[in-house]
Amino acid sequence: MGSYLKYSRKRISRHALRNLLWTRQTLSLTVQSLNLPVVSKLLERIVVKQLLTHLDMHQLLPRLQSAYRSKHSTETALVKVISDILLATDAGDLAALVLLDLSTAFDTVDHGILLRRLETFGLNGIPLRWFKSYLVGRRQHVRTTASSSAPTVIVCGVPQGSVLGHILFLLYIADLQSLIEHYDLRPQHFADDTQIYGFCSPLASSCAALQSRISECIDAVSSWMKSNRLQLSTAKTEIIWLATGRRVYVRCQRNLSASALIKSHQLLWFVILGSTSTVIC
Repeated sequence: MGSYLKYSRKRISRHALRNLLWTRQTLSLTVQSLNLPVVSKLLERIVVKQLLTHLDMHQLLPRLQSAYRSKHSTETALVKVISDILLATDAGDLAALVLLDLSTAFDTVDHGILLRRLETFGLNGIPLRWFKSYLVGRRQHVRTTASSSAPTVIVCGVPQGSVLGHILFLLYIADLQSLIEHYDLRPQHFADDTQIYGFCSPLASSCAALQSRISECIDAVSSWMKSNRLQLSTAKTEIIWLATGRRVYVRCQRNLSASALIKSHQLLWFVILGSTSTVIC
């Protein structure tokens, strides 16, 4: 299932594949001689369908996560953020938007934390043991034309290129939504990309209060990431202030917060003029 594993590429007939899937006792004996990625993805699709049915039935999926879900996409995420910002700026408020990104997010998922988190979504007993067998005990090695390294047990990360890994990652970071909303800010997620935004009146005191909430929120998110073995990509972090032309005279401090994550980045101002925006750093 992992991209680094070595598989043989023997062809298999439909009849043989059907017998393989229905004969449970022969699966462990013969699967190594087959094209494992194909067989595993067939099984994963069945599991994903059942898992999503469970999550949808009990409304457990993060409502502001737009990745890897039916009727959700980058377009729905973009429309939601832009619509909220335009409504606020049309009412005369200022908007602040923080763009966060994770470094190698799928490769640093802690298996123990993920399994405990799956329990909070109602997965226990046989289903939880199945997910544990899916995650734990995988091995990987690096191979070149002339040599190959010794196999190493994979202790973290979800399988790259798998069908199930993406859904598991969404559940792994699901708590971020409530954490951001605790600071009276709005989150929007697309996989490992997170947007945090909020609004305030053009009064200096309101602007300062929003800056303070953003600072505290980013520090809390950074701490949450570290405790869950994830790492924010500071090189891709951006903070943008948005306002209409008549509000451009309101300048919030460029030093947004005490957070080192924010201090290391340039703050941008965007003036919303109809359907166009102009940077006025």
